[in-house]
Amino acid sequence: MKKNEPIKNIMTKDIKTMKASSTVREVAMLLLGADYNSVPIINDAEELVGVVTTKDIVRYVVEQSS
Repeated sequence: MKKNEPIKNIMTKDIKTMKASSTVREVAMLLLGADYNSVPIINDAEELVGVVTTKDIVRYVVEQSS
C-alpha cells in the first residue's frame, strides 16, 4: 500500500444502511449475514445519525443478560 493512497481507493463502496427505527435484532441479522463489522444508521431523511458495530451488539446482549 502506498503511504499517500487516497482512502476512496480502498473504502467499501457498496454500503448497506439501516433506519434508526430498526430493531437490535434486525441490525444484528444484517451484521451476521454480511461481511460487515459495522452498519451506518440513517434517519427518515437518509442522513447519517450514527454507526452500530458488532461490539455494540455484543455489549447490548451482555448487558441484557446480566
